[in-house]
Order: sequence, then structure tokens, then C-alpha cells
Amino acid sequence: MIPDESMDLAWSGQSIEHVPVDAARKMCRSVFRVLRPGGWFCLDTPNRLVTTIHTQDWHGGYINSDHKYEYRPDELRAMLLEAGFEIESEYGICEMPISCDSGQFDYTDFILGNPITKEIDRGYSLYFACRKPL
Repeated sequence: MIPDESMDLAWSGQSIEHVPVDAARKMCRSVFRVLRPGGWFCLDTPNRLVTTIHTQDWHGGYINSDHKYEYRPDELRAMLLEAGFEIESEYGICEMPISCDSGQFDYTDFILGNPITKEIDRGYSLYFACRKPL
């Protein structure tokens, strides 16, 4: 077991969607426990607002059959705050403007959309940078 308040940074890259929601909540609490005050927790995950559009024409499920849950920005934000984190920044990764505006998935968004957007709802993936309060 990792000792309490022993780490400065924890990263979860495209992984929280692979565990059930209860396990994700437990993971967030565990990360909070092991971080020193002021420590960072950064994570990214697919954005369910966009993956719903992506999957509507082919199977309606998640973008990967191994995913247990794909989060909307408000859901993940609430989970992180509930665990005690302060959210320092949040971004959408790979902006999907045509898909979000039309409700139909458009692969040209991967070329035309901004790589990073402050409009988190419009990114194919969500990114959160959180800190454990001092």
C-alpha cells in the first residue's frame, strides 16, 4: 500500500473508464489519500457527450467494449470534487465542432478541430488537472 501523503503527482491516462463507477470513486479517494497537500491528480478519459454521437450509428454503446462507464464532464467533475480535489483546469482534447453542432459524427473534426479547447463539452476526451488542498 502506498503511504498517506507520500506522492506529488498521480496520473490516470485513459483508464478510469475501464472500471465500474464505484471503483472509480474509490480510486479518486485513494489518490487523494496518497497525495501530499498541494499534490496534483491529472486524468483524461473519453467524453460521453461526444462518444454518444460517435456510437449512435453503429452500436450505441461505448467506443470500446472494455469500457465500463464513459463520463460526461459534469459527472467526472462532481466525482473529483466529492473526493476532495480542487479543479485547477479542465479542457476538451480534440475539439469536435461539426459533430457537436450537427449531432452527427464527422471524422473531419479530428483534423479541423482545435487540439485543445476550453469548451470541455466539445472535446473528444476530457482532461482535468486537480490539486489536493494545502
